[in-house]
Amino acid sequence: KTYYHIVDFEAARRTVGELLAEIMRIKAEGDLTAAKTLVDTYGLRVDIRLRDEVQDRVKNLNLASYNGYVMPQLELLTTAEGKPQDVKLSYPLSLASQMLEYSRFTRSEKEKSGKEKREK
Repeated sequence: KTYYHIVDFEAARRTVGELLAEIMRIKAEGDLTAAKTLVDTYGLRVDIRLRDEVQDRVKNLNLASYNGYVMPQLELLTTAEGKPQDVKLSYPLSLASQMLEYSRFTRSEKEKSGKEKREK
């Protein structure tokens, strides 16, 4: 079985932090080019032997092959002066309606992206 022994936790934390910061920047700016680069660099190269080993190990755990999560909606609460005070969490959507909302957003973003390419 494959195991990883991390010898420098600070370097690992720093690297994960840098990747997380880049993901947050991409999300905040809507940087599709950088998102594609990130996926192409880290998300598409798979060690087939390791993947098969992991799948065999998971199969023995008898777990569901997928999970679904309903994400909270965040509402910024401010003071009378307009300064941030708190964040209110709510769960107004079911999993199905959340997925439909994401689908509509994704579709509209793809359409915008296609339109921008045609205009160039």
